[in-house]
Amino acid sequence: SQFQAVHALAGSPLDTADETLQQLLSAVDWRLQMTAADALGERGREEAAGPLRDCWNTPAAAENYALRHAIIGALGALRGI
Repeated sequence: SQFQAVHALAGSPLDTADETLQQLLSAVDWRLQMTAADALGERGREEAAGPLRDCWNTPAAAENYALRHAIIGALGALRGI
């Protein structure tokens, strides 16, 4: 499934995985956004902080507590934030 693929990206050694996950933060399905936020938190790269903050300001985040929770969790997991 799409969600399993997003979780697989969390463990990928490729830099393109970060780019893909960041792009998924603007997916139509808020559940994919949530899963991408979780994966970015797992990856722990500071470069994800900006896209995660941008995702916070979307209508999907305003409407879905679970997405907001995932964003906050991911930001908390990033080093140096």
